[in-house]
Amino acid sequence: MTRVHGLLLIVLLTTLAPWLRAGEAVVHAVLFYSPTCPHCHKVIEEHLIPLQEKYGERLAILGINIFRPEGRRLYAKAMGHFGIPDEDRGVPALIVGTALLQGDREIPESFPGIVNQGLILGGIDWPLIAGLQQLLEAQGLVAPAAKAAEAVEPTSSPAVDKSTAEHDLQKALRARPTLADKWARDPVGNSLALAVLAGMLFSIVFLGYRATLPTARPIPWPRWSIPALLPIGLGVAAYLSFVEVNQVAAVCGPVGDCNAVQQSSYAILFGVIPIAVLGLVAYVAIGLAWILQYFGPQRWRRLGVLATLGLTLGGTLFSIYLTFLEPFVIGATCLWSYHYPQLSPMLR
Repeated sequence: MTRVHGLLLIVLLTTLAPWLRAGEAVVHAVLFYSPTCPHCHKVIEEHLIPLQEKYGERLAILGINIFRPEGRRLYAKAMGHFGIPDEDRGVPALIVGTALLQGDREIPESFPGIVNQGLILGGIDWPLIAGLQQLLEAQGLVAPAAKAAEAVEPTSSPAVDKSTAEHDLQKALRARPTLADKWARDPVGNSLALAVLAGMLFSIVFLGYRATLPTARPIPWPRWSIPALLPIGLGVAAYLSFVEVNQVAAVCGPVGDCNAVQQSSYAILFGVIPIAVLGLVAYVAIGLAWILQYFGPQRWRRLGVLATLGLTLGGTLFSIYLTFLEPFVIGATCLWSYHYPQLSPMLR
């Protein structure tokens, strides 16, 4: 009986060993987020914070704010490490071990299982991202002597900004970037947005002033100007609607960051209607108003003129509002957003 009991004890200990190790193991993960990204807030509030409350000290998540210069550099290195092209990059992005999870669908679906499995197998160390070790040391999360086998950083690299990272995700949610942070995030794109904003404001002021002149006449524009512009607007609005509805990365081009704009809370009107979908509906309405203006019954044509003018005026004012948000509130610019027809082609 003694041998049998001994054998059973060995089997029992072998079976329970991973679970015993799980009680001491820690899973480490790095979350890249933006304080203006509603998808990031959703992932943090609804999924990551509950997981941290469930596992306590056995789950360590370091949030890295990509609005900060150091955060942007680390994010670029991390995406380059995983070979993610620019058009497929976006936040939230969570790195745990050798796995990269992106978006508010993949992270909730995959991360809990990875955490559970990682604890059973003895824990998961911090990811090997170039530059992360220095930030972890600045945060006091690892001892300076505990160097990981990460990529070597230049000895002349600047001091790490401690405000880049936050291991208290609830505190990270309350962080708000300054205007300087927003401008520095995309200076070229924000400068372009400012120039476009100035141009639209000048157009509104000029047309408003001209309308007050007693001898002013409407600016003549070709009859085909609206049908020529509508396919462009419809195409861009349809593409951005696809991006927003399906939560996929947008092709941004060399200037700006369309994904940051699409991921902001301002991309959804009243928290329900994607702005791109609203633009798509507006373009269809403008096309119908134009058809009514030129080809509808005679008694309805005046209504078509007023509808076309009202839709384009409203669209231009709304475009001014959205363009203002990009450099001063969101801190990023999307070139696709500069496609709404302006007033001038509609006034005849």
